[in-house]
Amino acid sequence: MFFSRASSYGILTVIYLALVSDKQPRPIRTIADDLEIPPAFLAKIVQTLVQQGIVCSYKGPGGGVKLARPPSELTLGQVVIAIDGVDYQSTCLLGMPGCSTRSQCLFQACRNKIQSGFSDLLSDQSLSQVARTFKGQMDLSF
Repeated sequence: MFFSRASSYGILTVIYLALVSDKQPRPIRTIADDLEIPPAFLAKIVQTLVQQGIVCSYKGPGGGVKLARPPSELTLGQVVIAIDGVDYQSTCLLGMPGCSTRSQCLFQACRNKIQSGFSDLLSDQSLSQVARTFKGQMDLSF
């Protein structure tokens, strides 16, 4: 497994926020409904993203969340590290408990190569580049 469900939802959320045309804060409930994410779980993820300076939170009428910086200044790697921490790559691709990059594994060499390439991809792609790719794939009626 490359990263957690929380990181997957975090990535979807920041892509969503990058794609909304008016760039106004979006209520977490609206994002959760549009992306079919449990609202309470998304609220915890967003709280982490706020603490890490990836999104900003606004209270009151018209409140919600929006990106803290332009999408061109954010990477998916920053989102994953904010949620899963810097050790997200030590997770076994097969989900084997106790397996890490330090232990011997049948798939260790393959895992290290895949995870290194995946990490480079997450760090090299800006959110604006990823959002352009997703634009044709996500329902933009939200």
